[in-house]
Amino acid sequence: MVLELSYEALRKIQLQEKHYSSLTKLEDDFFLQYRGWLKDQLKKLKGDFSLDAVKVYENALRILNDVAARRQQKIILKALKDLRSDDLGSPVLLEGLTNEEKELYSSILKLLNDYESKVIHSLVEARPPVSVAEETPAEEVKEAPSEIPVRILVDLPEIVGPDSKTYGPFAASQTIILSKEIASLLIRKNAAEEIKPPAAEQY
Repeated sequence: MVLELSYEALRKIQLQEKHYSSLTKLEDDFFLQYRGWLKDQLKKLKGDFSLDAVKVYENALRILNDVAARRQQKIILKALKDLRSDDLGSPVLLEGLTNEEKELYSSILKLLNDYESKVIHSLVEARPPVSVAEETPAEEVKEAPSEIPVRILVDLPEIVGPDSKTYGPFAASQTIILSKEIASLLIRKNAAEEIKPPAAEQY
């Protein structure tokens, strides 16, 4: 898709960002191309100066900065919402973002994950312990495994996990041990199944 580079096209995107809460889908190199376009406009001004052309250049520069600032705020809110999404790590969540915005989005997610690990999780761990008798009076307490083996059901591209680490790509029928959080996500999406140990024989 060829990106239209003009004052009118840029103004249209600004109005969309201003009037809609969702992010307008942009090309990966949107900002790169418009920065190049602005440089070209500046060169033309040096060769053929006019007040009208200066006004168009200055307005275009202001609009591009406004578009970037509005999208920055939306990306921060998007990262906060996506942190709790079952689709976290899916390439779908990055669709319509520029290359610079994808880096910003990933950085915010990492900061949020780090914050949860250092603050929220530590607060949970600081809760007073509950005695075994109070928690499970009739059964022995067993610690849930942090990793589980799974069988991949469909070919999967690389995914970014809640810990901001990259996993994959995976091939269908591949067996692998994943963290419980990521494995559960794939199982819920019917992309993997848990490999359970065989039942003990009865004699």
